Parts: sequence; structure tokens; C-alpha cells
Amino acid sequence: MGWTKTTALASIAVMTVSAFPVAAQASSGTAHSKHRVVATFDAARGENPENILVDRDGTIYLTMLFAHSVVRITPDGRRTSVVLPGDRALGIARDPRTGALNVAVKRDEPAEAAIWTVPENAFHSTGKPVRSVVLPSTALPNSIAYDKKGTLYAADIQGSVWRVEPGQREVRKPWLTHPLLEPTGEMYAGAPMPGANGLKIRGSAVYVANTARGTLVRVPVANDRPGTPKIVHRNLRTIDDFAFDEEGNVYAALNTVDRVVRVAPTGRVTTLLTHASAGLQNPTSVALSDPRHGRTRLYVNSSAFAAKDPHPALLELRLSTWPATTVDTTSRWAHNRAA
Repeated sequence: MGWTKTTALASIAVMTVSAFPVAAQASSGTAHSKHRVVATFDAARGENPENILVDRDGTIYLTMLFAHSVVRITPDGRRTSVVLPGDRALGIARDPRTGALNVAVKRDEPAEAAIWTVPENAFHSTGKPVRSVVLPSTALPNSIAYDKKGTLYAADIQGSVWRVEPGQREVRKPWLTHPLLEPTGEMYAGAPMPGANGLKIRGSAVYVANTARGTLVRVPVANDRPGTPKIVHRNLRTIDDFAFDEEGNVYAALNTVDRVVRVAPTGRVTTLLTHASAGLQNPTSVALSDPRHGRTRLYVNSSAFAAKDPHPALLELRLSTWPATTVDTTSRWAHNRAA
């Protein structure tokens, strides 16, 4: 999500208890419960999974926010990790041109924001991460994504998007700053709710999730310039990161209400996982497996930031087994409409 380490747990705990009581409200749908736990982690060691990347071969890469590391899980379950310089490891993405694995990293003292490249041999202790792009020290990057040309976009929780051209080593000004991406100013235990947080590229547009406003914003791109941002889905309470499937459905992690939902292009909402059905605790991000490898799977980071008894984990849900009863179009905590 992007809170600092010292305030994140307290902030989300306050939000869960007092600011967003909707998680306890009854909904008209029944959440999906057929899932499995792929891996568990140790919250005491800062192993709160933040972002996910799933390679075509099924290898999964997770950033660990407070452990500032990347964990690699192979299809046969082998786990290795690489520690990154800094205080927080955030978004993760692979450059489509070079295949390089890149991670957004934030350091507090001295202040630094950067994109680091993690070579594959680093997971075998024969290589080391390399800082590849420097952002202003005041930047707070979170989710990152590449377009087909290898241009990198990074959401900044303060209300902007950074854009990095292929080969560019330093960026000094954000590509886009807009009120629809800004946080609301709400404070919890001394920490503001993030604005722009999750980010994905689809077609000729950049999509950004605003956590504080519970919105998904579309930014058209033409001639490398941003068009006018527009809200495409509303009322997704504390949406963090998200993913698109080939049909345009959105799979969204709703952090403080402990839910993962699917939003159809029509705005129809389906509840997939909840705390009650899957033990979900503060989901931060989701990712889809490559559909060319058979049944599509949805992977979910259960980060457990706010839990009194935290059990951070990576969950897997097979999407072809949804029951029709999961459709929920009446609950006000997650009802969407096109703007």
C-alpha cells in the first residue's frame, strides 16, 4: 500500500476497526471458498507480501514490503529470496524488451526512491541487484507496469504517475499529476491513506487504482502524453492493486475490508474471497496465471498488516470453479458503476 513501516500497521488497524465497518455487513452473495494456500510467511520478519508477478512458466515473484526483498517461488515449490537496499520493496514488473525483473524501492534515511533490477542469478547468490532508475527522493512509487514498447509507468501514492523511457536512468518530473489520483487527506494514526496505488496497462491506456477514493481511473495515452483521466469504477473500498483478464474483467484486492472481487465490464461485482471464506487479511495485490497453461488461476497476496494474529500468505484460486451465487450487485461496499 505504501505506508511507512512505523505507521502502516497502526494506520490500517484503525481503518479496519473504525473507518470501514462495511466488511462486517452482510452481502447478498456468498464468497468463493475453494482456494489453496501456496505459501505462508512470517510477519515478525517483515514478510508482508506486497506485489505479485507470475511468469509464463508459473514461477511467482513476490515483493516483501518491510523485509525489502523479492521472494521467488518455482512451480515445484522451491523458494529463494533476494534482499534489496532500502526500507520497502513495492511494485514488481518484467521489462518486455529485455526480460529484466524490476522492483520499486523506497528508502527513508537517506531519502531515496528508485527502480532496482534483480538479475536471475541473484536468486542463486551469484549476482546482485542493480539500481537502474533514480526518481526524486520525495517520490513514493508503488505499483509499476510496462507497456509493449518497454516504457515503465509507476503509480505514486501522493497523486501522480511516473513514466520512464527505455534506457532512461533518471526521472525528475512526474508524467501525470491529477486530482483523481490524489489522496483524500484522511489520516489514520499519523499516516495518510494512499492515493494512486495499483497500476496496469491495457490497450492504449494506463489504469490507476486510488485507494483513498475507492476508484479505478483510466488515463488514455496518445503520442506518449496523458489524456484526461476518467473514473471507470467507483466505490471499491480501499482498492489496492488489481489485474485484468482478456475479457476486460477487473480482479481487485480491497485491502482493509479483506475482500477480493471481480468487476465485469458492465460493473457487475462478484465476491471471490473474504476473510470468512479464506482467512484473507489485508490483500494488497492479485495476479493471473498465463491462460495458455490451462485453467487460469488467480493469485492473491494476503498481507495481514492489521491482523491481531497475522498470517501473511499467498493464496491461489482456480477461476473456472466460480459458483453463480457469488454475484453481489447490491452491497454498497463494492457496488460499481461506470462514470
